[in-house]
Amino acid sequence: NNMAPDTSAIRLFRTFRVARGLRIIRVLRHFKDLRVMIAGIMLSAQSLVWALLLLAVIIYMFAVCILQFSENEVETWHGGSAGILTELEFSIFIQKYGNIGLTMLTLFQ
Repeated sequence: NNMAPDTSAIRLFRTFRVARGLRIIRVLRHFKDLRVMIAGIMLSAQSLVWALLLLAVIIYMFAVCILQFSENEVETWHGGSAGILTELEFSIFIQKYGNIGLTMLTLFQ
């Protein structure tokens, strides 16, 4: 009968596993506020994405308007004659508003 497994050791390990599970549940109960905050952040992520998309569309619309309104000045400079802006102002203008991407970046900044 010496070959029979020692069941008391197995019961002891099971008891420790159950005790560890209960301890984890007890610790997680203290983090209820953290769970609520994380759930709130996850639920607000969709609204945040829509707000960022709306901001990008508004910036794009203003960038198009700026480029349309400044088209006459750019054509004047490319035609060889001086426009309203000085040469230095025109070079700064082209650096900041040279294309739609630069214009959007400048508006965002």
